[in-house]
Amino acid sequence: MLKFLIVGFGSIGKRHFDNLNLIGGVEASVLTRRQMSLPDTRVYGSMAQALKERFDAVFITNETALHIPTAIAFAERGCHLFMEKPVSDSMKDVNRLTELVRKHNLKAMVGYNMRFHAVVRRGKDLVREGTIGRVISARMEAGQYLPDWHPQQDYRDSYSASKDKGGGVILDLSHEIDYACWFFGEASKVFSFSGKRGELEIETEDNAEIMIEFQAGVWCQVHLDYLQRYPGRSFKLIGTEGAVEADLIANRIRVFEAGEAEWAELDTGADFQRNQMYVDEVRHFIDCLNGSTPGPLISLEDGIKVLQIALAAKESARTGELISI
Repeated sequence: MLKFLIVGFGSIGKRHFDNLNLIGGVEASVLTRRQMSLPDTRVYGSMAQALKERFDAVFITNETALHIPTAIAFAERGCHLFMEKPVSDSMKDVNRLTELVRKHNLKAMVGYNMRFHAVVRRGKDLVREGTIGRVISARMEAGQYLPDWHPQQDYRDSYSASKDKGGGVILDLSHEIDYACWFFGEASKVFSFSGKRGELEIETEDNAEIMIEFQAGVWCQVHLDYLQRYPGRSFKLIGTEGAVEADLIANRIRVFEAGEAEWAELDTGADFQRNQMYVDEVRHFIDCLNGSTPGPLISLEDGIKVLQIALAAKESARTGELISI
């Protein structure tokens, strides 16, 4: 039986804990600063206490700014890593973590769960198969009013609202940057506008418009915000032989191919159940550990590339310059 530790027990840590228990066949413990107890579960109150134990893998779900030091501490002890996105809020010690993962031959996966969304997977297939020819341009969008994300919590106390904790839409909603990279490959240049445009009481940017040029020749615009009162998550691809439009919340995707008279709605294969993405990514990670799949779909290197683009977007917004990756 695999022994897992979940570091941090906010909403995503609790989700992974519940899903691990749903999947079964593993033993999940928790490390949290909160005073709490969980049935049939070991709860650690400090890193020092947890580091005395032996775990097969660690789920790093604490604040973004703590991801790297937490990962390093457990990688030094030979633990495989599941790191929630983003990898960090800076490049500090990222190379050190990469070296430890390589040295100890560890499996390290980053939790960009949108790659397990049926609509995103179908979009990836359409790009790979050349259904709309060569993709010329794309737009990815994600937005939701921050106070509505976790209504049981004051949004002003969330990590999203704090610079020191690694919040802000560019890092917080970097899923769209990740699956753009999954679709189009290596990025070459980034330009961005971002800042605090609404009336939320936060320290971080609440709106960002990011333009990414990919080496494959694709121009991709990424819009992210904490301001939309009606949640939105979508993408549009324009190719030499057609176009694709997708709504990730409604679980719809359609394609227009040259020579056809109308859009064709595509079957995503199943009714959308949001938690299924998280179940599937955890099962995939377990398969990586068991050796039944060769490596994680979202590697540490993939997560670092997303971080580099996100940091370039922040730098571009600050300086007004085009940033080369």
